[in-house]
Amino acid sequence: MKKYSFVFDGVNVANTILFGVLVVFSHCALAQIDVETKSDQSHPIVLKAGSYVDAREGRLVRPAILVIDRGIIVAINPPVLPEDSTVVDLGEATHLPGLIDVHRHLMIETGDATELVQLARNNSESDLLFAAI
Repeated sequence: MKKYSFVFDGVNVANTILFGVLVVFSHCALAQIDVETKSDQSHPIVLKAGSYVDAREGRLVRPAILVIDRGIIVAINPPVLPEDSTVVDLGEATHLPGLIDVHRHLMIETGDATELVQLARNNSESDLLFAAI
């Protein structure tokens, strides 16, 4: 039986790919929400999801209800939702609030990825994730 390795030069490539997929899907979800919000900026938007990453505390919080007014998060898990809000249910998705305004090309060049490999090798996956947030 042939074994396949997902480790290249000491870096777990599967986790790197998984992180990249997570970022792409986050952008897709936010792009859809952005289209919906531009049509109705006068009402707050409530995003419901399974959890959110609290970067200050370094923990995952469940459930996750974010109230957004004019593009700014104004409440997290409020006791009462605004009556005139538009509710978007994202199922069991995880909010990554710090990625909302972030647009980063990690490998804009197609050249040598030595620096990125070194960064991944010297840091844990959670450290890299929280640094991105």
